[in-house]
Amino acid sequence: MTRLRPLPVLLVAGLLALAPAGASRAGCGCDHPPPAWSVVMPPFGSPHKVITIFAEGGSFTVGETYAVSFGSGPTVAAVATLTDRLEVPVPKGAAPGPAAIRVQGPDYDHTYPDSAFTVLGKPRKIKNREGIFAARKYEAAVSADGTLLLPLNLEQVLDPVQFAFALRNLPLAFTADDVVIYNTDGVDLTLFTLDVNSTQLQWGDYTGWTVETDAGIPADIYEGLEHDSDDPSRTSDLFTYWRHEFYTYRNAHLPGGTHEVNEAGYHPDGTLHIDHDHLVIAIRGQLRDPKAPDDPTRLEPLAPGNVTVDVGWVSIWSEQPVDLSFMAPIIGLTDEDWAEELEEVLFGD
Repeated sequence: MTRLRPLPVLLVAGLLALAPAGASRAGCGCDHPPPAWSVVMPPFGSPHKVITIFAEGGSFTVGETYAVSFGSGPTVAAVATLTDRLEVPVPKGAAPGPAAIRVQGPDYDHTYPDSAFTVLGKPRKIKNREGIFAARKYEAAVSADGTLLLPLNLEQVLDPVQFAFALRNLPLAFTADDVVIYNTDGVDLTLFTLDVNSTQLQWGDYTGWTVETDAGIPADIYEGLEHDSDDPSRTSDLFTYWRHEFYTYRNAHLPGGTHEVNEAGYHPDGTLHIDHDHLVIAIRGQLRDPKAPDDPTRLEPLAPGNVTVDVGWVSIWSEQPVDLSFMAPIIGLTDEDWAEELEEVLFGD
């Protein structure tokens, strides 16, 4: 029997409009707190992503070349431009999953543990259109602490859209508190301060759609639906994500726009640009026991490494967040069989 419960839901980039920027705030959704410092930043990256590795127990020599290896995978060369850090691209061919990083060079030979960095797979592109989609055989990374990391490329998604995602062949159980959306620089996109029509909005902690601290924005915007399919040993819980329109954002950041980004990654007013197009979905869930998928006492953490899953999603254009139950008729299902048939609609055995 299919059961409906409150759904883990995230509001990450919603209810945002461009406004004139002040000296200390970008006014375009770029006012996020920086990620916590770590010895490798960001702590994850897909191939070609440039990461920063800070010196530990020594220093780098400016102008010298250092060999940087990622686990048992490829080695890349990096020339030091500062004494306290190296800028290094993640090499193509590095296997998704935790990777110890060894840096070798003049007067420096140090290995950073695999808990400091996770190689991601290639981001999947999501197109700017409504429909039902599935990305099959998606090689997802699992960090050393058991967090599933899914990189997504949403640079084409410009219309306001409501997504609902599910995973197949990975019966992951999780709640809203277990899901965070980062950008590829490690910035938590669920926490930000912004300027809308010259009104400063301080956004606080999130629990589903509940805004703990707000400026007139109603809390508990809606509760969606979570499903246990007829085969919960194969399908994950669901999570949803709503984005406002991004035409304004894109145009403002084009050459000559009010928020054009320079080579150093800053706007004309000196504020730092925050990427909202290239995301990393982080899910700290637990695997259901295939023999007892409904028993919460038999959940197990994900093992570090990588896992191949099918990622399915439904997307509909909407100017505001949409209750999942309202999405059902749009894709041809009744409210009653929405949860039960979503798995078949997404993955079509």
